[in-house]
Amino acid sequence: EEDSPVCLGAIVDGERRRLGCGHHLCASCLESMRAHSHGCCPVCRVEFVDCTEMYNRALSKWQSVSKAMAALGLSWSSDDLPRNLGKLSREAAALCLEAASEGLAAAQHEVGVCYSEGRGVEKDEREAVRWFRRAANQGHPWGQFSLGCAYAEGLGVEKDLGEVFRLFGLAANSGHTWASYNLGLIYDRGLGVERDEELALLWATRAAEGGLDHAQRALGWVDGKPPASERRGAAWA
Repeated sequence: EEDSPVCLGAIVDGERRRLGCGHHLCASCLESMRAHSHGCCPVCRVEFVDCTEMYNRALSKWQSVSKAMAALGLSWSSDDLPRNLGKLSREAAALCLEAASEGLAAAQHEVGVCYSEGRGVEKDEREAVRWFRRAANQGHPWGQFSLGCAYAEGLGVEKDLGEVFRLFGLAANSGHTWASYNLGLIYDRGLGVERDEELALLWATRAAEGGLDHAQRALGWVDGKPPASERRGAAWA
């Protein structure tokens, strides 16, 4: 349950209004703000547009694609999606792109993956970055992480360690395990930040606690559990 940032009351289903920035208001608060010529989101101050109708259309299209995937026994993992889209009907594949175009962050990230890998579409790293950025700007953790990876490798965008650190931090704080692990590596190696072994271990441990096998192995965990005596310092990396 979410509270409206204006009246502080709970937003009930059917009264939720999604703004272009991604924040939500209740319908009565939105109407009141418009009546008093307040045209900015009360949270981020971005000029708002009521995207509820467009978002609902996008969600409906995304659900249609999901049903088509399920009917074929296909998964939605980032590794599988580009290949699986080729197995969908032309209509279902088009709905995926339409859902992304109409603002659904999950669809935007997956379209970015398609362009990044060149599967189902011609490989285009700049186009991949464009879609990752759209998802990231809506607070989508995978969008933030994928955009951060693009900045780290200079794929479709100039390398920028500051942006890598910022984007991995956003995703990690949302519970993204790979972002947490990579943030640990950044601190461990002092990549664009002051080296900090304690923070390196903290973020690697968060990734391990989130179930990331790679982090658990690096920390010497066995069967998903830490050893009796935790190793400290940079040895894990």
